[in-house]
Parts: sequence; C-alpha cells; structure tokens
Amino acid sequence: MTKLSSFPEINPTANYRIGIVEDDAAVREVLAQYLRSVGYRTRSFDCAETVLENLEWCTTAACMVVDVRMGAMDGIQLLEIIHREVPALPVIIMTGHGDIPMAVE
Repeated sequence: MTKLSSFPEINPTANYRIGIVEDDAAVREVLAQYLRSVGYRTRSFDCAETVLENLEWCTTAACMVVDVRMGAMDGIQLLEIIHREVPALPVIIMTGHGDIPMAVE
C-alpha cells in the first residue's frame, strides 16, 4: 500500500486567477495577500476603469471580487459590463457600506 505522504503535494487552487477590484489600497492588498496565502493567483485593480482596459485578462479569470463603492464607476455598473462582455465570469460583490436596497439590487 502506498502512503499518502509519498505523493507530491497538490494545490488545487494553483491555476485559479482571481481579480480584485478595490479602490482602498489597504483592503485590496490584504485581500490579495490572503488569497495568495491559500494558493490563488491574484491581480489587483484600483478602479473599474482599469478592469475595462484589461478586459481580456478577465476572460481567463476564475472570478472577480468587486467593491461596490468606488470612484467614477461603481461595482454594480462594472458587474453589468462584465456580465455582458464575459458572461461566464462569476463576480462577487463586496462592500463595507451595504444596505438592504443595495443588496436587493
């Protein structure tokens, strides 16, 4: 019988790329560090407009984590564009300022 310890360690998350869209640099970096610490590859964006300039990258991402409240374009607007341009890409919306009407939207 082969011992499990004789098999090479497999990281099931190693090929998953997660995009992070957050205008607060500290939050963006903490989230990226955490995701990298559990094996994901990340790419951080400081605003929605930067994501749109790099939309091709999104076609190979596993998902996007997007803040709701950002500068000129908010996370809901970005979500709508991503779903139109890259419909299979899951988008997780996060916020530290949520309310019921926004959650329903």
